[in-house]
Amino acid sequence: MTQSRTQLKIASIIVLIFAALSLINIVAGLVFGELTEAEIPEGSPDNLLLITQIFVMVIAVLMLIPQVYVGVKGIKVANKPGSSKAHIVWGIILLAFAVSALVSPIAAIIALEDVASNIFSIISIAAEIVIFFIYVKSAIAVSRGK
Repeated sequence: MTQSRTQLKIASIIVLIFAALSLINIVAGLVFGELTEAEIPEGSPDNLLLITQIFVMVIAVLMLIPQVYVGVKGIKVANKPGSSKAHIVWGIILLAFAVSALVSPIAAIIALEDVASNIFSIISIAAEIVIFFIYVKSAIAVSRGK
């Protein structure tokens, strides 16, 4: 296996691990986080909190589908290169989203809000950016036959 294919396979596995960790984080946030202690306006149905939690979970899972696709497709392409380029496009889109996700924690650090948590967020997002960059670079190299 060439170096590009090896890098693509490793990056794909890490993308899948990040997706799994994101899902665990989302579930933990729903179970133990702010949504469990949200104030429900008076006159709202009793099951409003449950409906909100289900909605947030569905949206979060929908947002993870591109990551899972990129991870699975990257492993397949690393094992047997094909002509599909959609996973590269999704990798670039996910890379752009990861880069844009840096704005909020950087702004919070500038405003001196929860600095330690935001530094951890920046490190986490930076790791994701590096992985998506390696993924895209390796996927392009594999698609060109290098």
